Parts: sequence; C-alpha cells; structure tokens
Amino acid sequence: MEEKNDSVHAECPKHEGQPEIACVECRVEEKESTEVKYVDVKMFREQGFLQELNRQFLHPLGLALEVKIDDNGNERLGGIWEYQDDPEGIIYGIKNSSEERIMRFRKNRDYVKAERQKHSEMRKKLLGQIIEPI
Repeated sequence: MEEKNDSVHAECPKHEGQPEIACVECRVEEKESTEVKYVDVKMFREQGFLQELNRQFLHPLGLALEVKIDDNGNERLGGIWEYQDDPEGIIYGIKNSSEERIMRFRKNRDYVKAERQKHSEMRKKLLGQIIEPI
C-alpha cells in the first residue's frame, strides 16, 4: 500500500500517473469506507456553526434550524422554522443587541470562518473551488 501524507496520496493507484490531487473519486471512496464521526450538538451551537448556518444560508431563505435543550441540559437538533412568506426571511436583529451578544456573534463568526479556511485550500485543489460543483 502506498504511503499517504496528511492531505493526499502521492499518486492514485486507480489512475496511474495522475497526481492524487486530481482524483476526487478516490478521496470520496476513502471517506465512504470509514466510520462516520458525529459532532456534539452543544459544541455545534456553542462554537457558532448553528449561528452561521442560519445567518449565512437558512435565514435569507426564511428558514432556521433550531436546537432544543431539555430540562437536563441535553441538546438535540429540533425542527426547521419556516418563514418563507416573509420577504426579509429571518433576522437575528444583531444591530439592536447588547454589546455582549454582538461580541458573542462576532466570536462565533470568526471561529467558523477560521475553520472554513482550514479546509479551503485542499477543497480548491480537489474541486477547483470551495463549494462542490454540481
């Protein structure tokens, strides 16, 4: 078996002579053959992923993913809010928030942006862009 570095194989055995970086199919097969890892919902929310998923993608469409917290503090994904009839979609109203809330939103935004940046270079090499084309 060929050695692998942290990001890509040296060469793709299925596509001899082509650099592995060009072989998205092999990268997908690797992921499909490993056990799925899950992130804790509380961590997903606290680190800002829920906020940014909602703020950047779902809210402009009039949708929002919610997290429910039970009486014991356990968190789970709830439903998806639907306000698609509202022309503005959903708005957090950050502008009129306390300084503490604004700072929390900024901290979360910056954390998610940094996490996205960690994956951007490799995604551009593999896919030609960050978002997977259809």
